[in-house]
Amino acid sequence: MKPSRLDAADPRRTSRKRAAPCADRRQQSAVSCERESEFHSVRRKPLNRALQCAVLALALFAAPAGAQHHRGSPHDHDHPPGPNGGRVEGAGSWHAELVTRAETVSVYLTDGDGKPLPVEGFSAVAILKSGAKAVRIPLSPEGGRLTGKADTALGERPTGAVRITAPGGAAASARFD
Repeated sequence: MKPSRLDAADPRRTSRKRAAPCADRRQQSAVSCERESEFHSVRRKPLNRALQCAVLALALFAAPAGAQHHRGSPHDHDHPPGPNGGRVEGAGSWHAELVTRAETVSVYLTDGDGKPLPVEGFSAVAILKSGAKAVRIPLSPEGGRLTGKADTALGERPTGAVRITAPGGAAASARFD
């Protein structure tokens, strides 16, 4: 009986044995042929491969969840109101106290122990949102604080961030949510 085209196309249905990987390659050395045949004889089990894929997928999906803020992270602790009545947040090795009154924005800097820092040479930019509009306010040193004026009144608790740059070029940000 003559094999049909389907039988010839499907390698599982043919009775021919597959040639060894190096059988038709006469230029290769015997050592490389032996290594290649060892490589082809070792096959991974499908279950092992599926388990590796599952572990990889779990690691990739778990990584973003670990990056989320959660209780116990350094940013998530509550600071008491600052000595000037504003909100205090960490900014690198400093603490920044944000005080807003009408259009005036003031940022007071303290070290890790709460001692005021001299602000000469510092600069900052506050990007604050009150209502639907975000406002960018450059801050400059004035009387022991960094201060600037917005175009309109910001309200009592605007949200946003303050980017602070020290005289030596070191920079840090404080987020006020």
